[in-house]
Amino acid sequence: MNAIFRGVAIIALLALSECKDDVSPQLPAETTSGANTFGCKIDGQIFVPRASRNDSGFESGYRVLAKDYYLFSLSADDFSGYPGKYVIISTDSFRLETGRVFDLKKGGVQIFVLNGDGGDYSFRAHDSGQLTITCFDSVRHILSGRFDFTASADVTGGVLPGKQVHVTDGRFDISVF
Repeated sequence: MNAIFRGVAIIALLALSECKDDVSPQLPAETTSGANTFGCKIDGQIFVPRASRNDSGFESGYRVLAKDYYLFSLSADDFSGYPGKYVIISTDSFRLETGRVFDLKKGGVQIFVLNGDGGDYSFRAHDSGQLTITCFDSVRHILSGRFDFTASADVTGGVLPGKQVHVTDGRFDISVF
């Protein structure tokens, strides 16, 4: 009976002392292997995609428009809590080359951010930023890069018009088909 009591007591102690992993998100490493990763900081807070109902939290698309000109899009979201967050980056007819740096002020890129503060943000003419292609391999189907930018609140958003978010340390590494 004493052995049974000890066994029950040990199981109860283990159940009560169950550790909960409260691991804060980390930015993924900058890779060029087609690892299907995405991450950035939005106003200094780490943002990585998180799966939610029937959603992986990360999507990418890629299409050849003409020889050496491509359209690609990245969409990362975290709707695991309320309010949700997302970052969407899409290009229009860019010549993708490893090492190429795109000044976002020159156009051809659409950027949208939902920061969880009730406002929608997008890249506007007075905002700044860049997109750097760190790897483009059309044979292995890999597209990797870095980005940083500011985006301004939409006039109809729930925050002050003109409020900006700063997206820094952005990186992605996708396998494209």
